[in-house]
Amino acid sequence: MTEAAALDIANMAWSCAKLGYGNAPLMDSLAAAAVQNMAEFRAPSLTNISWSYATLAYLVVPLMEAISAPSVVRISSLDMRDISNIAFAFATLRVLDEPLRNALSAEALRKISRVEPQSLAFLTEVGLDASAHPALLAQLDSIIGRMLEALPRTLEQWRRGVDLRSLKDIRIDHLGSVGTRLMLQRVNISPPDEIFIARAVKTFPRGPSGDFTKRDAGAGPQQRRIFAYAEYRFLRAVAPTTSSGQARDRPPVEGRMLREHGFQGLRMWQKGWLKAVTLPVNPHVDRSVCAEFQVFNELCDLTSQQGLTDSMEDCACVTGTVKVLVSTTPCLSCVCAVMQFALLFARVHLEFGSVQPWHAEGGADGALREASLDSLASGCDEGPIEAAVWHGGREVARRPAEVGTKKGYEEDLTEQLQERQPPVLVQELASAKLRAIQAACQVRLGGGKVARVELGSAATWSEVRVALELCTSNDLADVLRGHRQAVRPEMQPERVEKVMALLRTVAAQASEGMDPTGSYNLRRSRREIHHPPRLSGKK
Repeated sequence: MTEAAALDIANMAWSCAKLGYGNAPLMDSLAAAAVQNMAEFRAPSLTNISWSYATLAYLVVPLMEAISAPSVVRISSLDMRDISNIAFAFATLRVLDEPLRNALSAEALRKISRVEPQSLAFLTEVGLDASAHPALLAQLDSIIGRMLEALPRTLEQWRRGVDLRSLKDIRIDHLGSVGTRLMLQRVNISPPDEIFIARAVKTFPRGPSGDFTKRDAGAGPQQRRIFAYAEYRFLRAVAPTTSSGQARDRPPVEGRMLREHGFQGLRMWQKGWLKAVTLPVNPHVDRSVCAEFQVFNELCDLTSQQGLTDSMEDCACVTGTVKVLVSTTPCLSCVCAVMQFALLFARVHLEFGSVQPWHAEGGADGALREASLDSLASGCDEGPIEAAVWHGGREVARRPAEVGTKKGYEEDLTEQLQERQPPVLVQELASAKLRAIQAACQVRLGGGKVARVELGSAATWSEVRVALELCTSNDLADVLRGHRQAVRPEMQPERVEKVMALLRTVAAQASEGMDPTGSYNLRRSRREIHHPPRLSGKK
């Protein structure tokens, strides 16, 4: 076997990893061929093939042992990029043995003045003896300083957009876990406490190797899955008042959230207060699908949906706490999203951190189940928390294969109605009234659009209220606009009350044989209602 053939094996493995193509028979065959001919592998090939198997979270012990020995022997031929990538690969697969660790660390110290930014980020987080060297940390701190000088300092500047490609000599897409912590500490954002980290890590699904990757125990090579977990509690600093001038008590908006990296379905309602950043490396990558960006973006939406904010200016009146943990090092764009969120919600205490696969113990059971916040102390378990999936612009609890159609969302809404409806006897709405209010919630808006408020299986006024409370403020506003009602900035409960009053009027008209607008008889056909006969111009 020639050196060219060894390069082909390494390049084929690298291509599979880059494309996320986890074919177990192919990866096993490449590993077997590489082990038999390891003497022909040069430094770049050793780096590429080790990185490839780590990226696919596929541990082939004979291969990693075969790479370790020649890496120690040929350590002087490795540059700083090779050292950092091999250290990262072996640490990710949890096979970084002491001889290789010592050799990599010693060589890194000898070449410490020739490290480039991305390799620097890897080296400071993989746990080598050289990782905490003052010279490395000083270089990393210098890069962080330049990055902060190039970033906006106000929300208005962030809104105009940021493009870090101007820093051409800093070709980097993340700062590593150490660099990220140092950068956020400079802007007064602290890491979360150990208790929260331990609780958050349990929500990250793991495979038999302990990595955040396998979707099931028998799965083959896969790219690492990336998750972000958040716990939040929001309060309005200035309580809204009633018409009599008295302060209205408003319960806090609190809960937890788990999001997975990647496109999980179309979302129809987003405030868009946070902006993703174009990075010097891979500028065409859509950073808005990062798990942590999704979390912060949805927290902004949540404050608006729950009536705490109606504009970016209102965010200054919100207090509370937000804690977020990511299952890998965040990219620079997501670090910028953290900084934007901290500026936007200046009175909310924000803590942000990340872990790597080698930072926490794994388990073959996948650790899919996590107790709710209220049941942590009592030890009760209310079921698993799963990453969100969006269907038709709405968040649903099921995976995409189970959602498939609009019926999936309606069934999910029915379950929520049953959970939230108190067990009391309530008289059901007459069928004519029910049809009328359902039609009113799907009123036409012009331009071929219709309001999108779903009532599911609601059959009483209490169930209708619950269904409206689960809708977004924008969807409720569409119903009001469709019936020519004024829409003003208001809290979610007030908007729900306005829609309830409208629907009660519609129901009363239905009992008198009128349609929601009072212009046509409900007994007419749907076509006649939506397409009334044109009036002739003749007298």
